[in-house]
Amino acid sequence: MKAIIFFTFLIFPYFFYFEPGSFSGDIPCNVTFYSQLSQDSKDIPFTYESECELTYLEVEVFNQWGEHIYRTDDLDFKWYGSRVLIDDNGNEDEVMLPEGTYYFTAKYKIGDNEELFKQGGSIQVVL
Repeated sequence: MKAIIFFTFLIFPYFFYFEPGSFSGDIPCNVTFYSQLSQDSKDIPFTYESECELTYLEVEVFNQWGEHIYRTDDLDFKWYGSRVLIDDNGNEDEVMLPEGTYYFTAKYKIGDNEELFKQGGSIQVVL
């Protein structure tokens, strides 16, 4: 009798998940990312606050399946829960994401320090 064994591998090559509020490295000051935004209010975006000066920042947002939703390297970014879709003709359309939980990763450098710090967590989009 021959046995057939199947293995399934799920690979998200660009998705790194950190527990909410987790970080790597010994961060010398507080860097806080806000974790809730409302589609009804354009006044409160997903952004961050820091007690010290960041010299580099890269933020990426993913949905629950690891699909890339948003990316920025702007130190003054503000994200309101939208996504840009491009149709077959190259036309861009900005749409609001459905209510749910999304995940972010952030990489940043503080001041003259060359060490790259990593932080991640979840963002709750509510109506």
